[in-house]
Amino acid sequence: MLKFYVLSKTVSAGSQESDYFAPEKAVHIKRIIVNERSGTSLENVFLDIDIQGTKITKQPIPATLFQKPWNQLVPLEFDLGKGVKLNFTIKNNLGSDISIDIIIVYEE
Repeated sequence: MLKFYVLSKTVSAGSQESDYFAPEKAVHIKRIIVNERSGTSLENVFLDIDIQGTKITKQPIPATLFQKPWNQLVPLEFDLGKGVKLNFTIKNNLGSDISIDIIIVYEE
């Protein structure tokens, strides 16, 4: 059964914020979905993603990559051990603040 974990952050214009998901038991990550609560375009918002310091993005990637219908999302399909941190850094290059949700879709 799929489960969902939501990281919610407000990121000021021209700044960045970080957060992480560390599961209480081993999980299999299926997808990551990004949503901006007010409907603001994320065209100039970027994500860095790493697992305990090991980057899975070589460089910051556009948040719009994860703002697609389910069947168009990048299938990630990787395991994340108990307590292992999946870290996200959100860089907001827009001229206004954003309220962003990062939804981690996983199976136990």
